[in-house]
Amino acid sequence: MFGDALDQNGHRRAEISRVTGISIATLGDLEHQRDEWYSVTSLNKLRVLCRLLNIDFENAFEVPAFDEDFVRIWREKFAQNKERLQQDFYMDKVFLEYLATNISVLNLYPVQLTDDIAREIQVDVGMLLALLARPD
Repeated sequence: MFGDALDQNGHRRAEISRVTGISIATLGDLEHQRDEWYSVTSLNKLRVLCRLLNIDFENAFEVPAFDEDFVRIWREKFAQNKERLQQDFYMDKVFLEYLATNISVLNLYPVQLTDDIAREIQVDVGMLLALLARPD
């Protein structure tokens, strides 16, 4: 889906690069290597890119409708697993404290980090992506 959309919009590469902040070389990687969408490009840039390519981000990444109760679940699970995150992900305490109160920082990282954190603390990754899509 992503590679085809980029291929069909090849004539717009310079524009897409300018608007998203994704280099033309990286757009080429995104077109040909599916893992680039998961492990390299930040969530913020992916959302913009999806809009430009007329791809429904929520559908593509299986993001469910947001459940307000998930905020409580996230906070509880995050608090219970901070030490594991620090050990398993080599996150320092300053970053973890920041993440605890500013979850939107995950939008600056690839989907893979959000997925890994969700798995580690046993929360639904789709719901976590839905939370990250909400305005602060």
